[in-house]
Amino acid sequence: MKRDISTSAISSFAVLIATFASGCAKESDGLPREAVEIEATIDSKPIEKAFVQLLPAQQAEAVTHVGGILENGRLSIAKDTGPVPGEYLVSLTSG
Repeated sequence: MKRDISTSAISSFAVLIATFASGCAKESDGLPREAVEIEATIDSKPIEKAFVQLLPAQQAEAVTHVGGILENGRLSIAKDTGPVPGEYLVSLTSG
């Protein structure tokens, strides 16, 4: 599943999130988590460094928020700490 999210401010901003299913075994917390690959650019150039958060769009799924440090426009989140399938709001914070 791929999702494109774009926002317009001073520069155009795009985040591409691709989730990959990698089996159906349950993780230690019992949630059906998935691995996530994130690619982020501004004006078609990779964002050098930022903190990324994936926040569940539905409050009931709030236990599954995840995040990490994006470097050179990329962030990988492993399946054991990844989000469960669903809709997420993406937050990027850069210094």
